[in-house]
Amino acid sequence: MAGVYLQFSDLKSGREVQRVLGRLLRFWEARNVKKNRELMEVDFLLLDEKSTLMQGTIPAQHLPKYEALLNEGIIYVISGFDVTKSTPRFQLTDFDKSIRFTHTTTMVPVDDSFYQILKQLFRFRSHEELLALANTNKDLPDVLGQVCSSKAYRNESSLKIERMLVQLYLQSGQKVRLSAFDDHAATLNRRMEKQEAGTCIMLATNINPKFFGGELYLNATSRTQFYFDHEIDATRVFAESLALNDKDNKNSEVKYQGVQKIEQVSIAELNQFVTATEDNAEFLCTAKVVDIQSLNGWNYISCSNCAKKMVKQHSSLSCINCQSPGAVGNVRYRVEMVVNDGATEAMFVAFDKDVVKLTNVTATNLTAQLADTNPDLDNETVIPDPISKIVGKTYTFHIKLSSFNFSSHHKSFTVARIFDKPHAAPKPTFATVAHGEHSTEIPPNANTGSFNETDTSAGTSQSERQIEGSLSSSVIGAAEVTSATGNENVISKKPKLK
Repeated sequence: MAGVYLQFSDLKSGREVQRVLGRLLRFWEARNVKKNRELMEVDFLLLDEKSTLMQGTIPAQHLPKYEALLNEGIIYVISGFDVTKSTPRFQLTDFDKSIRFTHTTTMVPVDDSFYQILKQLFRFRSHEELLALANTNKDLPDVLGQVCSSKAYRNESSLKIERMLVQLYLQSGQKVRLSAFDDHAATLNRRMEKQEAGTCIMLATNINPKFFGGELYLNATSRTQFYFDHEIDATRVFAESLALNDKDNKNSEVKYQGVQKIEQVSIAELNQFVTATEDNAEFLCTAKVVDIQSLNGWNYISCSNCAKKMVKQHSSLSCINCQSPGAVGNVRYRVEMVVNDGATEAMFVAFDKDVVKLTNVTATNLTAQLADTNPDLDNETVIPDPISKIVGKTYTFHIKLSSFNFSSHHKSFTVARIFDKPHAAPKPTFATVAHGEHSTEIPPNANTGSFNETDTSAGTSQSERQIEGSLSSSVIGAAEVTSATGNENVISKKPKLK
């Protein structure tokens, strides 16, 4: 038995002789990203018999004394610590105090058969509460839902996974997006690769709700851990509730289909697909650029707010999409390429970032150069040399088919990504079947691709392209959270302790 000890709610601030008993739920390292990832401390969550959740901290200089003792799920008696006020930002608990180990702290494991302490406790929030928490950085709640789709984004050169995007159905029915970056993305990818096809339940701890382009995203933080299916009681109970709800309506069940590869096809097969079905799909097609069409020009003026094409009204440009009075026009590429795979020709339309990659010059700079060298030239229809030099080269194109391609006006395929090395196909990513809709994944490094382009023929909505582009530039913001001391220059990672 542990003897006399205090409940967490009875703790007094300061350095008094106080003794508590609690179960260690989770722990992780906190490192200073501004000092070469120097280890600052190990943070943890502790739960007592009244189900009060409290955060604790072990400074790096004291860690050697305790690291061999740290085991998740074990109940400890802890004494000789400092009691401090919890930071109001990035809260991991609803309790207003936390503890900090000192050189006098003792930590002794005890037999848990004598104590009634929950083995897990999560802080779920409703969809409305998640919306209210977005962009506040106040609270890092937990989220539980059914996986309906996922996307893996890889670095094009290293093929290292940089981001995972998972869509979840909450128990209340709303769909939310969860993003994980860098190490967390790689961890989540490994975990999901092990999932078998069928219903997939996921729980993510300590996520940070954010708004991007008006949409709610739940960003994984350095404190986040992932649990699946029957690993813990919360996911198991959720899975069982879904099974009961879907017992009389099997068609409503969302099935996770595991890893699928984007198929390499010919132009003839692309044409055959769009005439035979109306399913959205993605393919890879390797072909040589044989001509650049000039009839529709090679650029357009896009709105700085929504990236839609601006139109001339009287003596100025305006955006009929967002109708923003302060919208500024940006010059972007829209290049119509005639391609040939050795048997068939087709029109592929490429947009800004991919064309920048091929020409090594932005549309804005190219327009300025042409105006300086030949101000009388019709820059809208005459194809500049940097673009003309694409002709004769062979690329692998990632084609994303949407409803536009199945219309009677179908004349071209919109390029989602260009790989300058032929047959440099992406690694397999994830696909799902959700309510009868086939959803294949974005290829490697798609977050650095053409998400900010605008074209009504593209399969991805403009808002989602902008959102995903914004997310890819927010990796640091998503990964950094404060430590128990409120230090914002901290990035945390679960340590490999015994």
